[in-house]
Amino acid sequence: MWFSKVMEPLPPSHSERQTLYAPADEFFENIVSLLRNMLGVESTTIMVTDGEQRWLKASTGLDPDEIYSDVKFYAGVPIHSVNDEIIGTISALDSSERDLPPSQLQALEDVARVVTDFYELRRLALSDGLTGLLTRRAFENEAERLTQLCTRHRHPLTLVYFDVDHFKSINDSYGHHAGDKVLKALAETCRTYLRQSDVFGRLGGEEFAILLPETDEKNAVMVAEKLRTAIGAMRFNFKDSTVAVTSSFGVATQSDRTYDLTTLLARADTAMYQAKQTGRNRCMVWGAGDRVDRVVRRRVLKAGQIAFSGTHASIDCTVRSLGQTGAGLDLVTTMNVPDAFHLLIRSDKLTVSCKVVSRTRTHLDVEFI
Repeated sequence: MWFSKVMEPLPPSHSERQTLYAPADEFFENIVSLLRNMLGVESTTIMVTDGEQRWLKASTGLDPDEIYSDVKFYAGVPIHSVNDEIIGTISALDSSERDLPPSQLQALEDVARVVTDFYELRRLALSDGLTGLLTRRAFENEAERLTQLCTRHRHPLTLVYFDVDHFKSINDSYGHHAGDKVLKALAETCRTYLRQSDVFGRLGGEEFAILLPETDEKNAVMVAEKLRTAIGAMRFNFKDSTVAVTSSFGVATQSDRTYDLTTLLARADTAMYQAKQTGRNRCMVWGAGDRVDRVVRRRVLKAGQIAFSGTHASIDCTVRSLGQTGAGLDLVTTMNVPDAFHLLIRSDKLTVSCKVVSRTRTHLDVEFI
């Protein structure tokens, strides 16, 4: 435990790092409120460290900007991860000199352990069973809070969206256990390049997303390129064969810093598909190329039907993205699909004429005509 009656100045961990405000969290707010009442101090805080930055998770009693302005008393206890690494601090502060009796100091340490246990329980509850990353629902919940926070404070925020190229062929050729091994290794590799404050989730199958706070588009591209290179360097041995994998990345932000998660996901997803259409194993930025839609498509999952030859022939498809001017369609194979056809989406009562603007073995990008 760290303890001091007078702190002038605050320790380096407080004075040399930039303080950022973390998204509001009811659990942490309740913890600091309870602790303040237990100790009878002016303010209590929970701070999480991340490299040279520190994130204020919760505070009570004083305005966050005034917490360290006139501190005469400070008592702080480290918050540990399950790996026994110090990841933050829970603190009691006051503008008057005072003492905490041993029972209250013990209470401060007990509350720090509760926070540590909560972190682990949350990690287990929200984690994908294979990769340990956030599930899609957990990612969206965390990302929604972060987008609202960055919008309020006008902070830079960028989304990176990527998936594994030709992942289905790995499962088909070497079995699903091989595919699982690739996804697990990919997640572990990417985590080594990311910060604690980055929101990293597996959105489904071989698709992943990372929300990067305090990161503009240029720096997000640098992160994406590091991840792409690291993934490309991985090697796997399956059935006496050495297998390499690659990934395609899409990067998106909103220049007005009024962030919306649905928009960010749609933009990054569109950019990722552009990366695939131009050769895979590359990173594309939304809005940087001729093929990025001017009107943002929504990411959807709908049953569709491709009809042609005067509607006498049809092929089932999955509508993966949908906008006012076009759609992205997944099929078992695009081999027998003509360049012009009718798309039927029965759930939307939609029938529209389409032309193919790009195709891969299993994906069509179409414009409405």
